[in-house]
Amino acid sequence: FEDFRRAELPSADSQSQLELEWGESLARRRRKRYNPSSSCWATTVVAVSTLATLAIASLVGLTLTKSPWLPVRGDPTEANEMGSLPLPTTTQVPSHLPSSRPSTPPTPGGSQAPSNMNSGVPSLTSSQLPSSATLATSKPTEVLKAPPAPIVFCIDEPGFFHNHAGDKVSCDWFQTVGTYNYEKNCKHTSLGNACLESCRDYNDCTPISAAPSEAPSSIPSVNSEVPSPSPSETPPSTITIGATADATIKESSPEANLGTASMLKLAGSPDSDGASEGAFHILLRFDLTKHDSLRTVKSAVLRLNSLKDCISGGSIQRTVSPHWHEDEISWMSAPEGSGEEISGFGQIKRGFWYEADVSEALRHGHQGLSLRIYPSGKEECFYRSKEDEDGPELRIVYE
Repeated sequence: FEDFRRAELPSADSQSQLELEWGESLARRRRKRYNPSSSCWATTVVAVSTLATLAIASLVGLTLTKSPWLPVRGDPTEANEMGSLPLPTTTQVPSHLPSSRPSTPPTPGGSQAPSNMNSGVPSLTSSQLPSSATLATSKPTEVLKAPPAPIVFCIDEPGFFHNHAGDKVSCDWFQTVGTYNYEKNCKHTSLGNACLESCRDYNDCTPISAAPSEAPSSIPSVNSEVPSPSPSETPPSTITIGATADATIKESSPEANLGTASMLKLAGSPDSDGASEGAFHILLRFDLTKHDSLRTVKSAVLRLNSLKDCISGGSIQRTVSPHWHEDEISWMSAPEGSGEEISGFGQIKRGFWYEADVSEALRHGHQGLSLRIYPSGKEECFYRSKEDEDGPELRIVYE
């Protein structure tokens, strides 16, 4: 065993020789692999290549974003500039502006504008491209105006016209009523349309005294036409209103109109022998616009002037409708009474005024009062109509 061990193990000198040879070989390999000059050269090449690449990329990006050959997006001269100046390529970056480039961009419509930008898209000619200065300063030279409205003069037409209550009255009727009737009729009824002078506060008519080309500067107030009572004035304690319509209706002639007669006839039904002409009734209507319904009424009486003696002057009822016309009313179209007698006349003597209390017939807020007089017997009675100066009256007394 000892002989074998000595044969296998090298001697000390041999081991030292091996270690020396191995170390030199290792050193040569390390020197060959880690040569300082070769490593520095490679690092330099990489750095220079990187810098060159970054410089080229920066110049290309700057050229694409700031190049004077490329127009700013949205600029109206884009078509002209793109057609008149060449686009730079990525392989050659100019270091300065070309000397042939104009100092200012060409304006639209110049000689450098191309005929078209693309073969598939039609181009706009120079005359079709308005300049920005033209767009900014252009204004319409003339403004169309509507033709002037025709001039309507303030004139009251003569004659009689229907008001809101159905009465046929003239333009003078406005001077006997209050503001409420102006608002109901002006520009709304045939009376209001015909009486432009009376309704001048409610329409756009031109006074005759004004020049035809001038329009009224302002609409006068209602108070200038219908003055209200001053605090110092005391309202009247009694007012008398004349009948605005009256008529006699005849049973034997149911379609006859007797509204324009100068007298009013009242008579009962005929006897069995037919000696009488038939029944005659009387219709009366009064305009209550002058009546102040806010005041307390002490009495309201109907006054008739008699033309003939008779035993009984008739019974009075309020009609169910106040809308009827004097020149059209007949027995067939006359409104019936309410069926409740509110007053009546006793024995009548010719040439005297007779009164009957009709206060129960007044209604708060009503603008008219319509009455029908029925005969109390077969005897004839006659009264003066409104066509006479002593026609029917309604007298209202306030507390």
